[in-house]
Amino acid sequence: MCAIVKLRLVFSKKGRAVYISQLDLMRTLQRSFQRAGYPLKYSEGFNPHPLLSVALPMSVGISSDCEILDFKMDEEPSDREHAAQNITRALPEGLEIQEIYYPEIKVSAIKWLRIEGILDYDAGVSEDLILKLKDVFHQDTIEVLKKTKKGEQIFDCKPHLKELVILPFNDRQVKLEAVISAQNPTVNPNLLIKAIPDQWKPDFSRFHRIEVYDEEMSIFR
Repeated sequence: MCAIVKLRLVFSKKGRAVYISQLDLMRTLQRSFQRAGYPLKYSEGFNPHPLLSVALPMSVGISSDCEILDFKMDEEPSDREHAAQNITRALPEGLEIQEIYYPEIKVSAIKWLRIEGILDYDAGVSEDLILKLKDVFHQDTIEVLKKTKKGEQIFDCKPHLKELVILPFNDRQVKLEAVISAQNPTVNPNLLIKAIPDQWKPDFSRFHRIEVYDEEMSIFR
């Protein structure tokens, strides 16, 4: 009997694909393996399901270069690079497999996430606005209301921000670059927007995941 092969892949999610819900994303990925001719390993029992899972599921609307999927197969693809290309061809526009490899550490070792945000201001961006935003994130505490299983609670983002930089992007946009806690606790990028007082809040914001790290800031593998 063949040994079960455990593999990990990195995929990007951009364009219209950012509006695919997590449940639909899992179904889409599962079907892409089938269409490309790479059958996944299924669980046993009365309700078998494919053995795959996405680490750190993100909110709808956030794009990414570094989504991580762990999965199991009965047999490893003979050419992992070729398999990545074939699976990508079976995916909808905006989803692309970057690499397939053997996992080196557990998903529980993920700690930090590098993100980039673009904040839109219809009225334009002034030098004073940039200074006000920097002041917000340079405070000793950055408290927001965060939803938990026990309801909304006050959460201080500050201890869980490793880096945060505010930069002018153009006349109507501000760029936010940050390294935030990915889990234990999770800092959703949208909490950073909640931390901005109403008078300086953007009219619209969007975020992009750039890289995932372990506790020591080594790229997660």
